[in-house]
Amino acid sequence: MKKLLAFIVVITLLLLAACGNGTLEESSAAETTTQAETASIVFMSEVFETPASYRDAPAEYKPVLDDLYLMVNLYRRYLTLLPEGKETNGTRAEMDYIEEEIKANGFIDYPYGVYEGNAGYAVADINNDGIPELLILEKHSYDDQLTIHAICTIRNHKAVPVIVDAFWLSNNTILATDGTFYRVEGYHNAGCADIYSYKLDAGAVVLTKLTEYRATLVFSEGPDVPPVPRWYKVVDGEEEEITEKEFGELEVKYRKPGKQKELAFIPIDATQAFPVEYSSSTAAPSEIQPIVYPGSYRDAPEAYKPVLDQFYAFSQALRNDEENAGYLSPFAWGVGYAGLAYAVKDINGDGVQELLLLTDEYPDNPNMALYTLKDGEPVGLDVFGYRYRGHLAADGTIYTSGSSGAAYTHLTSLRLKSGAAELTQLTEYHSDHAEFAYYFSVVDGRNQYITRDEFLALWDKYENPPNCMKLRFIPIEQ
Repeated sequence: MKKLLAFIVVITLLLLAACGNGTLEESSAAETTTQAETASIVFMSEVFETPASYRDAPAEYKPVLDDLYLMVNLYRRYLTLLPEGKETNGTRAEMDYIEEEIKANGFIDYPYGVYEGNAGYAVADINNDGIPELLILEKHSYDDQLTIHAICTIRNHKAVPVIVDAFWLSNNTILATDGTFYRVEGYHNAGCADIYSYKLDAGAVVLTKLTEYRATLVFSEGPDVPPVPRWYKVVDGEEEEITEKEFGELEVKYRKPGKQKELAFIPIDATQAFPVEYSSSTAAPSEIQPIVYPGSYRDAPEAYKPVLDQFYAFSQALRNDEENAGYLSPFAWGVGYAGLAYAVKDINGDGVQELLLLTDEYPDNPNMALYTLKDGEPVGLDVFGYRYRGHLAADGTIYTSGSSGAAYTHLTSLRLKSGAAELTQLTEYHSDHAEFAYYFSVVDGRNQYITRDEFLALWDKYENPPNCMKLRFIPIEQ
């Protein structure tokens, strides 16, 4: 009997050991599977699959980075459809649907950098609590500066969004070395601005507001009377008045805090270069004819030939693909083909011939671009387009009018001084909207509020100068 019991005990222990080993093996396999899981989307019948992991990123952040990776590749593929001649309302609707599905996960709002292929991330413990945060970033191609688009942290072994608002964060939000976020929204010299600082406390999943300052306008006498500016800080819900000088100094400090945190930017997809090359034609490559440039351009100094060659190529692109080439031009945004021309004129009497790129669609010469020569080389002075128009007056003054939306209009006058390689601003006027529409000029960096009628009279003058400079239009294609 004792032998039988001993045998049963041994068999039981062996079975338990076998089950234990099996459980461990299954657990290990499950963990491996979890770490190697990939996400994917299907767009235009093509499958886009995420990598198994991301450099320097804890595994908890993989769902966040998967969303960013898929968003980047979705946009990359979509932007290749136009040159391929495959872009339709259907493909746009398909892309919008997939984009909304990715956004629904709550990690990615709208990563602007996907258009240039410079979206990425950084991992840093910004509050020294031992938990590394994930920052979704955009690296600007023109100055290598980083813009923050989202912030996540880890709680209970899961990624948790701290803030996912690309517009809110990208609007002048800067991370300092001590983990403080400095943010400036708007410009106080435009009438209204908000200045804040925030910090992510240890163990927290929301930012704590540290400071708050505001510049605003008071319309005490209604919309027809210029408003009165006001500057104040908010402490424990109470408003305390401050001076314009104090607010201005804070604005400078918050826009450029002393020490910004250095973040190690990692591209979300460094395995391939951004594949989109904008084409001026949707024809197959074998059907596109090489451009034959003129040997010279009538009346134009030889130094301007590289600029005029580019302008000539732009005219050819508009002929082949009028709908889209105007939006891809270095000369102007949203310009249709309307008989592109140029003019050569010494606009300030210093003996140097300026080059004006124009369209003869308008008889009163709204410029597309303006160049001068400095040390024998062409220098761009300004570029105009659909929302920013320029008119050259007979005395050499350039009157501009532009808009950044229905409520915002800006007017300036500019002059090219003798021998200069940049324009000097003479006047500046704006319209904007807070509680009501308001209007002001900027003199020595300070606002001077004016009435609506005064602004409208100026707007008419800047859009229709009384005497435009007489120019000889030379069609670029002749």
